[in-house]
Amino acid sequence: MKLIREYGLTRKDFLNAKILREKEVLKVAKGKSSDAETDSARPSENVNNVIIIGGRGGAKMVIEAIRSTNYVGIEGIIDDQLKTGDQVMGVPVLGGDQDLEILKEKGFKNVVLSFSSLHDLASRQKKYQDLKKRNYQFPNVIHARATVEPSVTLGEGNIILANAMVGSEVALGNINY
Repeated sequence: MKLIREYGLTRKDFLNAKILREKEVLKVAKGKSSDAETDSARPSENVNNVIIIGGRGGAKMVIEAIRSTNYVGIEGIIDDQLKTGDQVMGVPVLGGDQDLEILKEKGFKNVVLSFSSLHDLASRQKKYQDLKKRNYQFPNVIHARATVEPSVTLGEGNIILANAMVGSEVALGNINY
């Protein structure tokens, strides 16, 4: 699984495999990189892909949650503290905050705030308000192994991780993590 994640592959790339060995993973990874430039080298054509804001520990959990559903792709990560071109679990770092507007001009408007500081929730709220004023959208990220009852009301930008249980008639506001 580590190699699969490292190369940005999913289980769907190996539907017919009964036993998965390193050489099969490397073969598929090589085929994908020769089909087109690597994901970190050029943006995809799918403007519905999300941009993850923040590339540390929280981003890894968000990446796992997004990959668990295959509903949407991940375009890349924006983080001022990481080097452009680096990768987090196979997802390219596209730059810092200053690069976000360039991506928006290309049509990317879906963002996920993957950082959370229990000691400073105001910074998360401030980032949300700033991006909201600039017309970014905040999809909810719900891991495939989370349980969200049908009567739940969700705001936007919520992140619900694996094994979480959101019970009947719960109302979540925005950007809960």
